[in-house]
Amino acid sequence: MDIKSLILQPSDVRFLPIVSAFVKKIGVVEEINRLCPSEKDVSPGHVIMALILDTLSGRSPLYRLERSFKDMDLELLLGVDIEPSKLNDDAVGSALVT
Repeated sequence: MDIKSLILQPSDVRFLPIVSAFVKKIGVVEEINRLCPSEKDVSPGHVIMALILDTLSGRSPLYRLERSFKDMDLELLLGVDIEPSKLNDDAVGSALVT
């Protein structure tokens, strides 16, 4: 374990953990992944969950998600520890096409 992982980094997630908990409770990610299996770095269900959170955060465009989530705790919000750069426009496009 490196020292960087031991340092707490604050992130402004506002009310998004509540939305995330509801999305998890109704099984959105699992259902999307069941209907649209994929071998990508980020599952289509997690990309769609990120789109839901991004939309409800008040941000208008549905692109450049990596910028929107760069200072947020994705493990808290999505339930998986992924790099924000993996929520790029290609991942979004691939999830929407699948």
